[in-house]
Formats: sequence, structure tokens, C-alpha cells
Amino acid sequence: TVGRGGGNNIALQDAACSSSHAKIRYEANEEGEQSFVIYDMASSNGLFVGAKEDYKNETSRTYRRALADGDYLLIGETTLVFKKI
Repeated sequence: TVGRGGGNNIALQDAACSSSHAKIRYEANEEGEQSFVIYDMASSNGLFVGAKEDYKNETSRTYRRALADGDYLLIGETTLVFKKI
């Protein structure tokens, strides 16, 4: 889980971030391949995911998205980069 609240796995000190903003799960897709998927938890400012060039655009707003290595995430006013290691 990601959010402003202290009980999250990733706690952000960002006033624009909801207390429970997003969650990330490792799950299978339709073909049975495992991937990390991020979900917006009905946050007030939304969740944005995409490439470095366009992740802040309204077209990058998402409610559910499989994450790829190097994806940029905008949560509140905080930018995170997803890295698969």
C-alpha cells in the first residue's frame, strides 16, 4: 500500500497524497503471466502512470495498470519510478 498514513508499506509525507492512495499487487494476467499491478484506492488527486515524458498528463490517469520497468508514478505531488529487480 502507498499513502500518507503511517500504516502503509510506503508512507509518503505529501499533503496531496491520500492517506490510502494506492495499492500494488503481484498477480496473474489473462495469459497467466505474473506482473505487478497498481490500483488507485479512490484517491482525491488520482494516480498517474506512464513514461517520463508524459506521466503527468491527464491521459496517464489510471485506476488499474500493470507496471513495467521504468514506469513513472505520480502520487499526490510525489514522483516514484517503478524498477523491477
